[in-house]
Amino acid sequence: MNKEFYKAAVGERSSDYYMKEFERFERNPNSVFSWNWSALLFGPLWMGHRKIGYRYIFLFTGLVTFFSLFFVDVLGFWGGVLSFFIYTLVFPVLGNKIYFSVICSYLLDSVSTDKELLLELRKRFRTGLD
Repeated sequence: MNKEFYKAAVGERSSDYYMKEFERFERNPNSVFSWNWSALLFGPLWMGHRKIGYRYIFLFTGLVTFFSLFFVDVLGFWGGVLSFFIYTLVFPVLGNKIYFSVICSYLLDSVSTDKELLLELRKRFRTGLD
């Protein structure tokens, strides 16, 4: 994919970090794990800020809640500790790959010209902080 499209989606302020991650995902499509400190600290809020989509927020939060209840019921206190660590690690470990996948699917689904697509990406993904 064109780096200019990625930069339009993530914004200038964040482009250095995300360009490194996205290039790694392009080189190795099977790679899914990376680390994102913002996703660790803010979890679902980070996903919302990056406009990744509510379905991912609800999916992860729902799954983690379900498994948390299961672990607490089966393992008691330690199940709660385990579920906390799982929830804490889901967003920072998988967040960049999900973000990359959402942007790529948006790019692949678009039928716009390059110039129009750059404008669409800026409107769709960028935040007021970029």
